[in-house]
Order: sequence, then C-alpha cells, then structure tokens
Amino acid sequence: MPKDENVRLDNFMIELQSDPTTQAHIISYNARAGRPGDAQKAADRIKDYLIRKRGLDWSRLVTVTGGSREKPTIELWIVPAGAPLPKPTPTVKPSKPKPNSPTKP
Repeated sequence: MPKDENVRLDNFMIELQSDPTTQAHIISYNARAGRPGDAQKAADRIKDYLIRKRGLDWSRLVTVTGGSREKPTIELWIVPAGAPLPKPTPTVKPSKPKPNSPTKP
C-alpha cells in the first residue's frame, strides 16, 4: 500500500472515530485499461487496512465496485446515520456485447 494512501486512510479513520454513528463507504473503480477485478482488490486492501490495522468495526464499512473510469479511482465517503448512500459514478460506459454472427448450417 502506498504511503500516501495510508495517510489518507488514517485521516479517514480519525473522522470516522469522531462520530461512531457514521458509516464508511468505499467506492472503487477499475481503470478503462485495467484488468477485471482490480477495483475489488483495491477495495479489499483498504477494507483490510481499516479493519485489521486501524480497528474499524466491520459493520461500519461498506465497499462497492463502481464500474470504470479513465484511471483507477477510490472514493472514501463518511455517511451520517440516516443520510442517503453515495452512488457510484462511472465515467466509462461498459462495452456492449457483440451480437452473435449467424452460423451457416
């Protein structure tokens, strides 16, 4: 995990600790040219850090893979009790499946 990521996550954790009624939401996006599953791996890495290293109660953390953006992106959200949940905002549309070619008998 990059050092600057740890600093950001530590600051995120401090904010979460200041109000135990809030919930952490992590939205992770794949890069357009990334490999499938990269966003989930990033979310899992952050989840592991916050729970195992920083002691966040797992019930206060939600992770979502949000589709794709031009570059890999992680959004950290602090959601107050009763507030609407953040929604993913992908900027790269998923590619459409190609229609099947007709087959000759």
